[in-house]
This record gives sequence, structure tokens and C-alpha cells, in this order.
Amino acid sequence: MRLYKWMVLSAVVLGVVSCATVNNETVKGMSVGSLCEFLGPAWILTAKERDDVYHELERRDIQCTSGHVASKSQDRRAAPPAQGESSKSKSGSGFYISTDGYILTNEHVIRGCQDITIQANHGRFAARFIASDAANDLALLQGTNVSTEYVANFRLGDIRIGEDVTAVGFPLGQLLGSTIKATSGTVSSLTGIMNDSRMMQISVPIQPGNSGGPLLDDSGFVVGVVASKLNDMATAKLTGSLPQNVNFAIKNISVNGFLSAHGVEYQTVNRSKPLSRPDIVEAANRYTVMINCK
Repeated sequence: MRLYKWMVLSAVVLGVVSCATVNNETVKGMSVGSLCEFLGPAWILTAKERDDVYHELERRDIQCTSGHVASKSQDRRAAPPAQGESSKSKSGSGFYISTDGYILTNEHVIRGCQDITIQANHGRFAARFIASDAANDLALLQGTNVSTEYVANFRLGDIRIGEDVTAVGFPLGQLLGSTIKATSGTVSSLTGIMNDSRMMQISVPIQPGNSGGPLLDDSGFVVGVVASKLNDMATAKLTGSLPQNVNFAIKNISVNGFLSAHGVEYQTVNRSKPLSRPDIVEAANRYTVMINCK
């Protein structure tokens, strides 16, 4: 799971917190290493700043992985791990969005992967990369020779602060195993870090491995994709306070745009009567998958 960290730079004279200026002009004079570092775990950028960095990297035909230069961008489907980055296997979550085996997850879940498999209720299958959007942290896979009758339904309409939501997925898969896990909470804010309108803040407890799983409303419909959490220790060092359940999910509006851009059909529904949480999780277990990659 991607963890947001705060980087504190000590000013020489005043000893205050400072940050670099990032815009479509300043990025032109930055080195490739500096541009990639801005996309790493040590920096928090606004949506506009991230877009400016990505556009400059696209212009130079460079791809970054975890803050390091990874490869030329012509082959985005399996960027090799950067030097010093672990090539160990990792796992995350995803979910079926169509009967022909398309699976939605986070881009960071499959970043650097050469071999991807999915584990679902109906077995274990190889999966192939279809598309990704690093700026919005979304990726599309397709199970090899896989079809399913169970798919997620995306809710139409806006979500509201205070709504009950449930995250399902496979946190800490290597430790806790491959059975589905569920946690619940509320929508805390309709924006993410630095007022990022693509994200929502949720109080749902999440762990590494939850990334890419569906965030469900009280009708069992998808309202977002679980994405990240605030780095507790780094935030405590900066603010003197340990954050509690400050987590983030990608809103449907970004997800729908990503899927439509790649011509993938998905099911949408209006919000309906609430279901019990056990019924929501039981239904989600049919279309939520564990993603393993090496």
C-alpha cells in the first residue's frame, strides 16, 4: 500500500518548514532524478503539481517507480524494480468489474510486476496487464481465460460526508492468509490530502494489502477504490500527534473516467435500501480478488 509521508526541510536561517515550488515551468529545469523523487513516498503534491510532474516525465519519455527512474515509458506494462528496490512478491486487492474478467486495482499494487496472478472464489488464475493511470493510481487487469457472473456495481450519484462505508480485501495477505477481510467506518471528508478532489478521506481501518479493494456503501455498491493511508509515524514527528484512521479512497468519478477511457463497460446502479454488513461482505466476496505479483 502506498503511504503518504511528510518531508520536513530545515531552512538554513529560520529553521522553518519549506517546500519546493512545483509547476509547469519549474519542472522543465529539474533533473529526471528530482522529478521522480517528487512522485516517491517522501513528498505530498497537489493534484495540479502531480500532473505537471507527470506531463514533464511524459515529454522526456521517462517512467518512475517509487521515487526512482525505472524505465522508458514505451513499456508500461511491467516496469522492472528500480535499483535497490525489493523484487520480492507482494499482494493487494482488486475486484471484477465485468463478466469477461476485467479487474480493477491500484496502479501501485502492480507496479514493477513481471508475473501477476489472482486468487478468487473460483480458483487461481494468471492475469495480464491491460492499462494503468499512475496519476490516479488505477490499473486494469484481465484474468487469463476467466469469466465470472459476479461483478461489482458502481453507485450513481454523489457520496456524502458521514455515510457508512465498508472496505473488503486481503490485508497483510502473507501473514493473515487469503480469506477476505472486512472493516467499516464512515466518510470523513470528500477530499484527500491538500484538498485533492479525486480522493475521499475515510475512517475505515486499512492495512497493506487492502489497496485496490472496493469501498462499499450501505447498499453494497462501489463508491470508491481503497488507495492509501497517512503515515502514522511520519505525521507524528511533524505534528506531535499520532493520526487515527486517516485513510483514503479514490472516488468513483476518477474510476469511471479511467474505465471509459479504455472502453471498458461496467455496471452502474442507483442507491437502494441498506443491507446488513454481513450480507454486503458475503456478496463482495464473490467478486473481490487477491492479487499476487512478482
